Formats: sequence, C-alpha cells, structure tokens
Amino acid sequence: MQELFSESLFEQIETIARLGVYQTDLVRQRWTGSRNFVRLFGLEEKPEYTIEEFQSLVHPEDLDPVMDYFQHCLAHTDEFNMDYRCIVDGRTMHVESRTRIYRNNEGSPVGLIGIKRDISHLQQAE
Repeated sequence: MQELFSESLFEQIETIARLGVYQTDLVRQRWTGSRNFVRLFGLEEKPEYTIEEFQSLVHPEDLDPVMDYFQHCLAHTDEFNMDYRCIVDGRTMHVESRTRIYRNNEGSPVGLIGIKRDISHLQQAE
C-alpha cells in the first residue's frame, strides 16, 4: 500500500479536493504554495512569492474587505477563515480560505499555514 502522505498521493488529494496548501513567512513577507496551489491560481512556478503577488489575484471588489478582515484576525485571533473571489486567467474563482496564524513568544504574528479551495462549483450550483 502506498504511504499515506507521499508527495504524489498528497497532490492527488489536493486535486480531488480542489485545494492548494500554502505557508507564509510574515516577517519576510514571502509565501510558498504547493504545486496544486500554483496550478489553481495560474501562477508561474517559482520557489516563493511576495504577498503582493497573491493580493493581485483577489477580485478588486473583495480586496479591501479581505485585507481589513485579515488585519482584524492578525490582531485578535489565531485563524483567518473567509470566502472571497479571485481573478484567475480572466475568470472569477470563488475561494474558501482557511488559515492558521502562528505567533512568536511576544504574541506577534510571524507565520501562516493554510489552504485555499476553489468553491466555484458550489457557487454555480446555488
């Protein structure tokens, strides 16, 4: 039997679930994403990305509310969970974001790990 968390099996699970995993270093303002994350968002594959590179994907009408809520979460909670829209290859993609916020010993946010899931098919069914 194949090892549960082998890389190829992990990628298959991500594809089936229509999601990608990412990790962010808030101190350096850089993030990395799984291969499926990069594919979902139509990004060029590279070792890491800037925060601005992801923000540029967020639908212009959703960017301010997303950033406001993100700042609220950084100040008050350890999670950022929100649904919003992104523009990917000229089409609107509805995204479910589930994120854990990590803090240093002083309580300052230093990192994120989470998933972004394409839920466009659910929005179209409504």
